[in-house]
Amino acid sequence: MNFANPTALWGLFALAIPVAVHLFSFRFTRRILFSNVSLLREIKEESRSKRVLRERLLLLSRLLAISTLVLAFAQPQWGNKSTALVGNRHHAIFIDNSPSMTLLGSEGMLLEQAREAARAIAVAAKPDEKFQLLTHDLDPLSQRWLSREAFLQALEEVQPSGRSQFAATLMQRQLDLIQSTGATAAKIYWLSDFQETNASLKTLELPRGIAFQLLRLEPSEVANLYVDSVWLEQPVLRIGERSRIMFRVANGGAADASRVRIQLFVEGIQKGLATVDLPANGILTDTIDFTPERSGNLKAMLQLDDRVFPYDDTWYLQLPVKDSLPLLYIRPAQASPYIKALFKNDEFVYMNELPRLGLDYNQLNKYSAFVLEGGDAASSGMFEALLKEVEAGASLIYLPGPGDELTDVQAVLAGFQMGTVMSLEKGSWQVRRMEVQDRLFQETFSRLPEQLALPDVKQYFRYRPADKARNLMQLNNDDVWLARLEYGAGNITVLMSALSPDWSDFVRHGLLVPVFYRALQLGGDLLRSSYRLNQADAITLRAGNIPASGLISMEKNGEKYIPEVRRLGGRVLLNATSGQLSPGHYELFSANQPITGMFLALNANAEESRLHYMNTDALDELFSLKGWEPILIKQADLAGKLTVQAGNASHWKWLLLAVLVFLLLEMLILKFLR
Repeated sequence: MNFANPTALWGLFALAIPVAVHLFSFRFTRRILFSNVSLLREIKEESRSKRVLRERLLLLSRLLAISTLVLAFAQPQWGNKSTALVGNRHHAIFIDNSPSMTLLGSEGMLLEQAREAARAIAVAAKPDEKFQLLTHDLDPLSQRWLSREAFLQALEEVQPSGRSQFAATLMQRQLDLIQSTGATAAKIYWLSDFQETNASLKTLELPRGIAFQLLRLEPSEVANLYVDSVWLEQPVLRIGERSRIMFRVANGGAADASRVRIQLFVEGIQKGLATVDLPANGILTDTIDFTPERSGNLKAMLQLDDRVFPYDDTWYLQLPVKDSLPLLYIRPAQASPYIKALFKNDEFVYMNELPRLGLDYNQLNKYSAFVLEGGDAASSGMFEALLKEVEAGASLIYLPGPGDELTDVQAVLAGFQMGTVMSLEKGSWQVRRMEVQDRLFQETFSRLPEQLALPDVKQYFRYRPADKARNLMQLNNDDVWLARLEYGAGNITVLMSALSPDWSDFVRHGLLVPVFYRALQLGGDLLRSSYRLNQADAITLRAGNIPASGLISMEKNGEKYIPEVRRLGGRVLLNATSGQLSPGHYELFSANQPITGMFLALNANAEESRLHYMNTDALDELFSLKGWEPILIKQADLAGKLTVQAGNASHWKWLLLAVLVFLLLEMLILKFLR
């Protein structure tokens, strides 16, 4: 057994007072003369034994009353010495300063209530006790113990943060400090609203000897509108061409929201506006159109008008606008005149043509799209080099040459992992089925016109696509004629007939131009238009855009972060999932020099937007299972006092009850034992 306030044990010397009273009688006696007292001797002896018993019982009850009163002030604690807060206590206090803590509770902003509760803990503690202050920012200050004065000063600087750490990360930071400093008497406190999505308390396991107490702040119910996701309909945006941005917004409240304004800003200038109605607990998908006026990677923001919880009302993204599409036509010895005619006078597609033989693979990263015609004399080195570019975001179209044999086509499809061919078919067929919902046809058809004449086919290679390939066009015998496969960030499209009138009338068909243009633009950079914070997947960049040497860093408004970097062939992987980052546009630097046109758009953690909390029953069940101590904060100063005394509150209450019992026993003795 240990005592939280051992100095109160000096009060046990007060036990001498009732002992002295019972040892020395200060009553005055008066002598009365009797003629003969022999008849009273028996009565005297009998009454004396009763008086001794009565006085001893009174002494015992008074001693017990004084002892239990002293013990109540000393606050005894039972259990291992490490579990009791004895002597130089250590308080590891986590204050949840995530965005959800900016909401209002019954007594003001939740974060301010948490600060007040932490302040009360420090004030109620002894002057020599130590404190750790931990927030979602993982400040270096949290790696050492603070005095009470330093803790109170640091507490004033705690502000809302856009970051949100995992519960396991926060707990490990507290345990590391406790174990590294050998704090034998330590207690962990968490002051939070305990959102259901990010609390992750069930996975926490504490070493024996460390007490854990949760102080829960209860927010008021609010309806939160937030941007759930944003994406581009077209992978490549062109100057002067109408572009469409798709967005999904959600209403997390129980009331409908009408005429919600959603604005699109590009390089700080408003470029689009939409007004939507959001039903209660509903999700809505809509679009905003705009026309780019210059090329490059443009910084854009989609903002939603919601003043209740503004943390998740802005979505950051980057818009890749190109003024040209560099295309490499890898031709056979006899080049097709139709490919040249298709792109010869186009101002957007800049086409260069090279023969397959003698192709310089090191120059392929200069191109965003490839057309490969024919398969004779194709090498595994060419397939590997092209696949590397496709994985990094390039688009590739393959079509057989007029003189290709079955083995030539088979070698190309095997090299690109696109499937197999069985035979060369000759006859008369017609395209009967098109997958108009595929990305390749999104800008061409919303639905298939009834009177549309589809291509007629005279020759084709019977094709069995790969499992992940999409069948875009099928003949009236159900054979696949056009297929597409997404590979990495890029795209591979294959046509099963040569581009010749002897094979089909596709060379003169109205679908030729949109199919080729869309297929070449389906690729994109590995760098996505936007990312979410705290996602597990790494950010992938093309190695050709990043210098081969030099430390890579990310910067935003003076905030600098150095991510973990891995280089894999033609890709560079950045681990930007740290909770140190906040939403916004981050510029990329190499050796402190900016990488021109390269930046990342990071967005808020979606878990903070869903304002659902662990209910009382779930918390009680968890606390019972883990043996933790829950307190619902309603008054911060009261919470602080309860926190300091929580480990022994039940003991002193029982001891005070025992004091009353012993005093009652004394009264009964005085009344009935005369």
